Parts: sequence; C-alpha cells; structure tokens
Amino acid sequence: MYVAWQTMALCKNPSDDAYSKLYNHDSQDLINKRYFRIEPAATAFTLDVEPISYPDKCELKQLYLLTRHGSRLPDEDEILMYDELKKIFADVSVAKEWYKNSFTMERNFQLVHRGELEPYYDGKQCALRYEKFWDTIKKETGRFDPNVVNFQGCSFSRCGESSMSFSEGLFDGYGIVGPCKNQPVYITSTPVRQDYVLEPYQDCLLLNTTVYTNNPIYNEQNYTYGNMTLAPIAERMSKDYGINPPLNPYLVPYIYHYCEFSVLTFNRTDTWCSLLSELDIKKLRSVMQADLKNGHAYGMLMVLTTLGVHRNPTLTANFTVEQMTEIKYTQAKTIFCTIGT
Repeated sequence: MYVAWQTMALCKNPSDDAYSKLYNHDSQDLINKRYFRIEPAATAFTLDVEPISYPDKCELKQLYLLTRHGSRLPDEDEILMYDELKKIFADVSVAKEWYKNSFTMERNFQLVHRGELEPYYDGKQCALRYEKFWDTIKKETGRFDPNVVNFQGCSFSRCGESSMSFSEGLFDGYGIVGPCKNQPVYITSTPVRQDYVLEPYQDCLLLNTTVYTNNPIYNEQNYTYGNMTLAPIAERMSKDYGINPPLNPYLVPYIYHYCEFSVLTFNRTDTWCSLLSELDIKKLRSVMQADLKNGHAYGMLMVLTTLGVHRNPTLTANFTVEQMTEIKYTQAKTIFCTIGT
C-alpha cells in the first residue's frame, strides 16, 4: 500500500508512443452515461414534465422537496491536490500543454454557469410536476407567503444562490418586480455547525467519532480500494507516460475529478480525461461510495436511505465492474431528484 504523497516526478526517456496511449472520449457521452456528478441535459433542462397524478379522493396538502445545489467548481482539497499533480506532470510530455491548475482557491466551491441554471430548471420542473398543488397555493395565498412556502438552504454561497435560482424557476412570472415579474422570496439558513437538518453529518458526534475516524472497517476498505483499484491504474499511467518516481495511487481519484471538472467547465476531454480509459472512469466513479461516508451530498442520501430508496447490496471496495454496473441506485442517479410527500 502506498502511504506517502509524491511531490515531484521526472520523465526519463518517455516512450515515443506515449501520445498513442492517450484515450479519446466524448464529453456528452461521459455525462449521459452518468460517470460524473453532472446531470444529462436531456433531464436537467427539459420542460417536458408529466404532472403527478393521485386519486380524486386524495388531496396533496403538504410538499417537501429536497434538491442539491448546482454544479460547482473544485473545493479547497481538490485544488490543493491539483497543485500536487501539477508538480508531477510538469515534465510529462503528454501533459505539457495543460498540466497547470486552471482553478483558483478564491473561487473554490462556487457555482459554474451551468450550476446557476440547473436549479432554475429544477424550480420550473417542480411547478409543472406539482401544477395542481401550486395553483391551489397561489390561489389561497394570493401572493408569496413565507409562512406557507419555506425555502431553506445550507449556509454556503453555492446553496444560497441555488435556492434563489430554484425560487426564480418555481415562481417565474408570478411576482411584480421588474419586467420579468420576479417574485422576492425569503430563504432561511442555519450556520453549518448548527444545522441538524441539512448538514447533520457535520454535527453528529457519534458519526464523526466512529465513521470518519477510528473506523477499522473504513481503513480496511481504503486499503483494498487502494491496492485493487487505484494501484493498477497508477502503475499503468507511470509506465505509459514515463512518470518517475511512480504516481501515488491515492492521487488517481483526483485525476478523475479533474477529468470531470474539465468536462463541466471547459467541455474538454483532451486533458485529464485523456489519461483514463472508460474502464478506469467506471472504477473511479465508485470512489465516494467506497469512502463509506454516504456518498455525495450526505444529507440528501441520508434522507433517501431513510425513505428506503437505497436498497443496494452492501458496497465494498472489492466490487467488480460488473457488480458496480448492477447497482440500481448510485450517486449520479439519486442526487438529481426531488422528493414529495
């Protein structure tokens, strides 16, 4: 098992065919196959939504909706690891045109343009899916009523912006402000370390002392994942692209992340993505589930699990690609949804 970060690397006599060992991908194909945390455009930006139906004797009185923030830029940890990879790939011939970090710490975790638009369409889709419910609310209140419609977001800029964008979509043309008839809304948020509703994993002492730390099961899974999944990919890259000292396997997931951010931000697959085969991407997609921290969007997946949506077999780090493919509920399929009760 590899335990130390490699902070520098030199290319020694890279093979003449290093460029021939790069991989070609289509960005939309990768997105449509749900290899990333990017919702396919076919569902993200459609207004072809079928209204929900229920028996005439039933009436929808309350609606609870949960959705994630829009697509965002890398976080602090991802940017710092990008700097580590920059040192390694500075002398790698196939990366000389694009190895430098394109993301700044000043804008970490902020929404990208696509991420500003996604929640707006979530709001539009919500209005269409629950059309009868919202028509009733608007008729009964006559205007936006913060005592009836409650918007709550985590106290991060990306979440606040997403909440605003969602409300714009939901109440599009319903208000009286400006030529577009915008509707001002009230959005509440609680400091992260005090938010027991949307950020419970930040505040649960038991979770933090038994899952995040002092967790022998996680340590075992991390070891297995590193040796069975990450090490072979790192060894192949080191050989194909002349990386010496060999690439640390625990940097490989960050190459996958930068592949994702390159697709999301620049619509490019000829940088970090070109180092990964489609099989590599399939394997690396499971990194957050293998991390045993409830996957992406912790609070959302906790709710989904409570509702019984997550009925997958226990995911372990030695899952084969075939077993991963058979998983019905994955992060990329479940985080882009709304829940109504």
